[in-house]
Amino acid sequence: MDAFALKHVVATSRVRDVVRFTSTTLWLAPCELKDVRCVAHAQTTGRRCKNTVLDPDCQEGGWQEVDIPAELGRAGQAVLWEGHTMWAWIVTALEFRAMQRWTKQRCTVHWDGSTAHNAVPDEWIHFHPIRHDSFILRKRPADPVYGDPTQKSLRALTALGPKHTRCANAGCDNGSTAPVPEGWACNRCKARTRRREAIHRKWQNPS
Repeated sequence: MDAFALKHVVATSRVRDVVRFTSTTLWLAPCELKDVRCVAHAQTTGRRCKNTVLDPDCQEGGWQEVDIPAELGRAGQAVLWEGHTMWAWIVTALEFRAMQRWTKQRCTVHWDGSTAHNAVPDEWIHFHPIRHDSFILRKRPADPVYGDPTQKSLRALTALGPKHTRCANAGCDNGSTAPVPEGWACNRCKARTRRREAIHRKWQNPS
């Protein structure tokens, strides 16, 4: 068991969402995203703050389909994960201080300028695709509070600019303003499809 797994974590539900608030690292939450609580000590109650880290007024982050990270050092496992994706809540587009707030697992009340100490340690656990495979989300989850910012941006592009054709692959937000044929797929999805086909052929015809 690694050091991440030794942290104080109380899983509050069987559903545990995956979050990315740094450049590349995925983290496993102790529960569903909408229920992740601030870890600060609330002076008014003398107990742990009941506010959630996710604030509906901040419009922070959104669900995105990301590549499942390869589990290094395990022979054969990296090949099995190649080309597979999962859904995670991504907050890396936020300003630096907002990302710090998520890293420290604090609500907006107990972050900027707050002197409150932690009632419990933060509860993020480094996500391991094999150890935490039961929490991998293959389908886009329902929005916890508000609409997907990516979809809002796409609608705005369509309304203000030239026709914007979205990639035909479900879950991909890439698009093109150039004329493309029906069923068009972006280069990233094409490359992913080729990798999957190559892996399939390899398993069908092992040498």
